[in-house]
Amino acid sequence: RQVTQAEGVALAGRFGCLFFEVSACLDFEHVQHVFHEAVREARREMEKNSLARPLFISEERALHYQAPLTARHGLASCAFNTLSTASLKEIPAVAQAKLVTVKSSRAQSKRKAPTLTLLKGFKIF
Repeated sequence: RQVTQAEGVALAGRFGCLFFEVSACLDFEHVQHVFHEAVREARREMEKNSLARPLFISEERALHYQAPLTARHGLASCAFNTLSTASLKEIPAVAQAKLVTVKSSRAQSKRKAPTLTLLKGFKIF
């Protein structure tokens, strides 16, 4: 044990997190139960607050990407310099994502547009 239970509870409270004390070495099923309970609690909070709504952006009305302030001032230049421009072109922008049905996704696969396809009925976590 690295910290006391009281310290763990205090830290979780400070960050607004749940606190569970389990031992993966002694009781794996309890760890699994705690994980599933944490996921259920997160889903309850999302539904209660309803702040997490899906974002739908049409291709006709694309959003313009603006670099973060740190990147424009060179503070995060090491992270941006590690990516080549060729790999950046291959990554689809968020503005290019669109929601389609399975039938229309087959037709879309024939064209070579760099879009991200989200199928109806699937959730991305």
